[in-house]
Amino acid sequence: MCFPKSIQNLGFAALMAIALATSGCAAAALAVGAAATYGTVSYVKNEMTREYHAGLGETWNATVAEMQEMGYEISKQLSHGPTDGLIEISGAWVKVEKLPGNLTRVRVRFGTFETTSSQRKAELLLMGVTARLEKAPESA
Repeated sequence: MCFPKSIQNLGFAALMAIALATSGCAAAALAVGAAATYGTVSYVKNEMTREYHAGLGETWNATVAEMQEMGYEISKQLSHGPTDGLIEISGAWVKVEKLPGNLTRVRVRFGTFETTSSQRKAELLLMGVTARLEKAPESA
């Protein structure tokens, strides 16, 4: 979607103002986050969600690999359907959904209640998926 140049400049100016008001690592993280092509993360009622500019298969594979790295024993036979896939294991609930275009959404919940620990686990999983997708060669 294209926005008028004035709106683009306003958004850029707002990001720069925030970056200047923030110090050190936080400013660097903000700049990296602003440059990324991945959607924003939201956390509501013990569920963290992130959208990715990647196909369902790529995002599914990155999610499964990251969960395995986190210590979850996920069967290699587990797969997604034509529009989504679901992983439920040891208190973890992860859904990977196809969106219009070349977009996917990953929804994550750890445990039953909203806690700092479950939020941190969800954030680590989504950061790992992001890193794996950034390393993956782009598909045509």
